[in-house]
Formats: sequence, C-alpha cells, structure tokens
Amino acid sequence: MNSGFLKSRLAGESSWMFLSLLFRVCIQMVYFIFLARSLGSSQYGAFASTIAFVSVFAPFAGIGTGNLLVKNVAADPNSFSRSWGSALLITLISAICISIIVFIAFATLFSDQVSWILLSCIILSELFFSRLIDISSQAFQAFKIIKTSALIQIIPSLLRFLAILFFFLVTDNKNIDIWSILFLVSTIMSSMVSLWLVRSTLGWGNLQIGGFARDYKEGLAFSISLSSQNIYNDIDKTMLSKMSNYESAGVYSAAYRVMDVAFTPIKSIFFASYARFFESGSKGITGTIDFAKKISPIILALSGAIILLLNTISPLVPSIFGDDFSESALILRILSLVIFFRSINYLLADSLTGAGYQKQRSVVQFVGCIVNIGLNLVLIPYSGAKGAAFASVVTETTIFLLLLYIMIRKARFERQK
Repeated sequence: MNSGFLKSRLAGESSWMFLSLLFRVCIQMVYFIFLARSLGSSQYGAFASTIAFVSVFAPFAGIGTGNLLVKNVAADPNSFSRSWGSALLITLISAICISIIVFIAFATLFSDQVSWILLSCIILSELFFSRLIDISSQAFQAFKIIKTSALIQIIPSLLRFLAILFFFLVTDNKNIDIWSILFLVSTIMSSMVSLWLVRSTLGWGNLQIGGFARDYKEGLAFSISLSSQNIYNDIDKTMLSKMSNYESAGVYSAAYRVMDVAFTPIKSIFFASYARFFESGSKGITGTIDFAKKISPIILALSGAIILLLNTISPLVPSIFGDDFSESALILRILSLVIFFRSINYLLADSLTGAGYQKQRSVVQFVGCIVNIGLNLVLIPYSGAKGAAFASVVTETTIFLLLLYIMIRKARFERQK
C-alpha cells in the first residue's frame, strides 16, 4: 500500500472519527452543563468520584480481550469469530468477579459517604454494559470499519443526553440516586444496540475462551496498562472526595472534564490509527516510529491550538456551570498543560504497543499511577484541587520521560541486531 493512499485513507478514517467525536463532544458538553447545574458541586463530586473509583477496576472486566481482538483480527480477519466469542465470554465472567471486589472495596473505604443506589448503578453501568459497548466498538475498529465504530461511540452519549434532559426538565427531585438509575438505563440500552450491530454486521461466534489461555499474559498487560492510566487520570477525584470534600472533587472534575473533552480531536486520530500501529509493528519499533512521525505534525499542531483555546475560555467556566465552580477556571488553566504531554505520550505508548512492547508500556503507566498517588497524598491536604491539577501535570511529564527513554533504548537495540 503506497504512502499516499495510506495517508488519504487514514485522513478519511480520522475525519469520520473526529466528526463523530465532535458530535459526541457537543452532546456531552450540554449534558455536562445540565448535570452540573442540576446536582451542584457536592452531588456532582460524589458522582464523579464514584465513577473515578470504579474506572480503576474497569479494564480488568475483560482482561484486555478487546485490545487482543483488535490485534488478532488486524493480523488475521478470519480469527474474528473466535476472538469475539472469547472477548464476550471473558468480559461477562470477569465483570462479575471484579464487581464483587469493587463493591467490597468501596464500601470499606467510603462506608460513611456511600449511596448504595449510586454505587450499584455505576458498577453495573461501567463494569458490565460499558465494557460490552467498548468491545463492540473494537470489533469494528479491528476491521477498520470506522464509521460504525464511531456510531457505537455516539450512542451512549446521545442516550445519556436524553436521560439528563428528562432529569433536568421533568423530575422535581434532583437527587443523585434518581440520576444514577437513569444513567444505568441509558447505558443498558446503548449496549443492546451495540451488540445488535455486531451480530447483524459481523456475525457472532461461539462463546468460548478459545485461545485466550495463550494470550492471557498480554491481555493482562493491556488491563494493567489501562487501569494504571485510569488511576493517574481519575483517582485524584476520589482522593479529593476522601481527603478534602465533595465540593473540591466537583470543582476539579468539572475542569478536568472540559480538558478531557477538548482532547477529543487528538483522541480521534489515535483511535483511527490504533490498528495501523500493529501493522507497522511488523517492522519492529522502527516501523511504528516511522508511522508515528507521519501523524505527529497534526498531533502537535492540534495540542498547541487546544491549549490556547482552553486558556482563552477558562474565565467562562463559572458562568457556564454555576457559581459553585468558580475555582474551576484556574484549575483548567493548569490542566491545559496535560494536553501536550498526553498527546506525545499516546504517540510513544502506541508505538511501543504496536511493536510488541506492551509490557514495557504497562510498567511505565504503573509507575505513573504510583507517582500520581504519591503527589496527591502530599499536595491535596495543602492545596486541594490545585494540588491535584499540579500532580496530573507532573505525572504526565514523568511518563513522557520514561516512555522516551524506553523508545530510544529499544530502537538502538533493534538497530544493533
């Protein structure tokens, strides 16, 4: 395949993913505004910190089978039936086990603060039904059917938007338990539509563990990597609610949410190119580095533009979300620096994964979560939400330096072979 056609096709796939994520961003922003105004900083902080805690364990509900599906099908499309059946069954079994662990852990740590309805709904939504949505999207991603993969990403946002409209406009009691039930229902409906799309378009396959026993170590490495990433991205919200208060968690979560949404255009490029990193990996780390160089100019340009945009709009945050979120403006300006380092880290990390160095990526991200937790333990008691923001920036910087070091070493090693 010539490079011109590759660039053209990748641009088309990225455009589809970007448009879908742009639509998703618009829905999510309106949804988020309604939710923040309905719940206030305290209840929103409780909701965000609960999701953050559960998300740490979510990657183990599936043990990386979705990523293995993309990898295996990208190499051999005929393996889909076996890989899909394995991914579906492993996800369901592991989700049950992880749910029990999460329920006990959360109840132990937050027994004086927990809403059992909220916790139960978040566990079911994030550990069961959201994982089914993810592997459905990855099934189409593996075949590079980006349009349908993008559609599956839109469905949950659209249904949650309808749910928050109902909550904001119809319900009289703006209670977090009522919202958590609506949140769960919208996720269940999204997963059913996603599974139907897979069955009607790609087929189904037998529900069997199949070759997972052969790949479980790599699948576990994917899970550790994603869990570590979720920890250093989200655990600060849970720590704020425990070490400070739900108001601080809500203020920080609002700013982080805006930053995360702004990262969407860059995320769309990485999503569309993920399978291509595995294809380029057939030439080793030099192959994935060459591919990363092709997409790095647009990544760097977008990250610079987004940082400028976030600093420009940050004074508007309190007027959009409400007076409870006045501190979010400063937090957003600090967090804007995360955009640059996260963009580079995705380039380096996906290059390692595509070349078969997922374990090394997992180790770096695990170190990142340790650094983030340590910094938050020190900074949150003194600086609250601002401390958590500085911890996020330092964590992403640390990950960048470690990934760059490993990339240089691996590239030098392969050249000497």
